[in-house]
Amino acid sequence: MIHSRISHTTSLLPDDSVLVTGGVSRSGVLNTRELYNSQTQTWMLITSMNVKRWKHTATVLHDGKVLVIGGYDGTECLSSAELYDPLAQLWKITDSITYIKDNVLLNQ
Repeated sequence: MIHSRISHTTSLLPDDSVLVTGGVSRSGVLNTRELYNSQTQTWMLITSMNVKRWKHTATVLHDGKVLVIGGYDGTECLSSAELYDPLAQLWKITDSITYIKDNVLLNQ
């Protein structure tokens, strides 16, 4: 990875690349994302999330988009959620969750 971090998420995308989102480093809570290309075996920084978060979840949906939910921003637990479209390389804020959680588990 380009930036060391803990309490991040990793998600295997349909094209066999690995998406790493958020987490925390020595400099604080991160909104950065990195993508590992398994074919070229290289890392690259890509569009950051809208919200810095760690201890969140990231779930790859059936359409290949990634839903990031909850977590902690270093001050409080988050109710916000974001949807990442890997084809468009865009983040979109979605509806917030009803109950604020960190360490959420979402299973499809």
